[in-house]
Amino acid sequence: MDPVYTQLPFHGCVAYLSDTSAAYRWHNNDPISFTSHIRFETEVGRFNNLTGHYRSIAYAYVQRPQWKIVDASGDGASHAGEELRILGEGIDPTLPIVGAKLGANVLELAESSLLTVNGDSLFDARFYVPEGIDAGTLPIMLMLNIGSDTLFDYDTLETDWKHLGGPSLSFRPTRTDIIDAVYAGDTLAIEMHGLQNLESAMTAIDGIPCPWVGLTPQANSAGRLQGKIRVPEGLYSGDFLVTATPQFSPGATADSLLHHRYWFRVEPEILVYSAFSGSRIKEEWCRDWLRFDNTDPWGRMACYVLTGTNATSYVTLPFWAPSGGTFSTKYFIGKTSNAAIVSVQVNGQNSLVNADMYQNTLYQSWVRSDTLIGGTHTLAQGFNTITLRTTGKNPLSSGWKAILDQIIFESTPLDPAPSVVEDVVILAQDSVIRLIWKPVTEDVLGNPLTPYAYDIFRAGPLDSLWYWHAQVAGTDTTWTMPINNGDDFDFVVSARRGSNIPVSAMKREERIELK
Repeated sequence: MDPVYTQLPFHGCVAYLSDTSAAYRWHNNDPISFTSHIRFETEVGRFNNLTGHYRSIAYAYVQRPQWKIVDASGDGASHAGEELRILGEGIDPTLPIVGAKLGANVLELAESSLLTVNGDSLFDARFYVPEGIDAGTLPIMLMLNIGSDTLFDYDTLETDWKHLGGPSLSFRPTRTDIIDAVYAGDTLAIEMHGLQNLESAMTAIDGIPCPWVGLTPQANSAGRLQGKIRVPEGLYSGDFLVTATPQFSPGATADSLLHHRYWFRVEPEILVYSAFSGSRIKEEWCRDWLRFDNTDPWGRMACYVLTGTNATSYVTLPFWAPSGGTFSTKYFIGKTSNAAIVSVQVNGQNSLVNADMYQNTLYQSWVRSDTLIGGTHTLAQGFNTITLRTTGKNPLSSGWKAILDQIIFESTPLDPAPSVVEDVVILAQDSVIRLIWKPVTEDVLGNPLTPYAYDIFRAGPLDSLWYWHAQVAGTDTTWTMPINNGDDFDFVVSARRGSNIPVSAMKREERIELK
């Protein structure tokens, strides 16, 4: 994109600095038509061969329903103690709303929530589902005052709301720099509903207990427990169940999987070199060299700088690996007007070869590179080595500098993914659906496989999010699920090798659809 600033009615470029820009595009005159969902992809690079840091925002204006009910866990159903949010648009401000009910049970109004319609005809109230409601399909109704404290009129908002009863469990990763995955040492925000007052619980990931961060939380009077746990060491890359065992109530399992990647990060600036050749090596504070408007995430905000003198300058940095294994590498290196062409070796093996770090920057300021994908290496538990070399120089560069910010080592899968079951027979019998399949005897590479278990995943037909739904033993070949009129789900049956659930093995085009 050329640095041409434009502000036109339907498109424009409002900011441009080096290789960073902010632009907008409105589709008022040429809208993209869709009915239920839309997928939009951006080509990165002329041949879609680059990586970069992109952020976008899109607005879609659609007709909203008059009433909408949102449950806290996001699974479209309620649990004991869970918060329900009732939203209304275009509501008569004089509507005498005095409460809400789930079936015959009055919902508890959340603190600070009001039963009023504002001047924009919007209603927004939060309620808690009480304990002791049997699982089933129940209506959700607004209670309307008709001039008596004991007689009410009712406005039914949802006729077939699913109540699942029992405790529920949900989690949310607290880190934001890497989306949709967590690593050892990260924290998860945990929320449970349906517990007894002051009851606590023990959580686990793939059966590994996870202590609470700080004081052990207890459920409040509404049966809600909130706290944070830390992702434990000992997990390898995979997708795992998050479970909770309360003191008195039945156990709960989150209905989405935790995507875990085994990794560790090396911040080279904290390492002591074992050998080097060049004019200088030092740790430098990135903020001394970054422009004031640069917000790139530079790790610890410091980096390791090798000022080389020629194509043979290098520095060797020993680093500690917490465990051995096979790891892929990702590098983040500084780009500047006096940078060299750099190469990186891990334990003497080439990992990143001849990456040109020259970029015409003002006053020798630095720009952090995109993620540079390196090689895959076998590390021993304990000390290993990284060697940073200056192997050449761009003709436009004024120096031989190499700026190493951080390296991420991510473990590669040890075993091939198990097979998704393809030979599934679907039987609909009255109020149940039964899936029957042939035993899986080999993995995707044709190697012999005796499944540890079969996992059932489900997804709504209008989204692409798969949720773990049920588990059966590896010796079973059938599963039954009760259904209601109007239920509409896609299902996948996946054979599991061990306690790790490899959701990445599922392919959308291989799913079993029930419509």
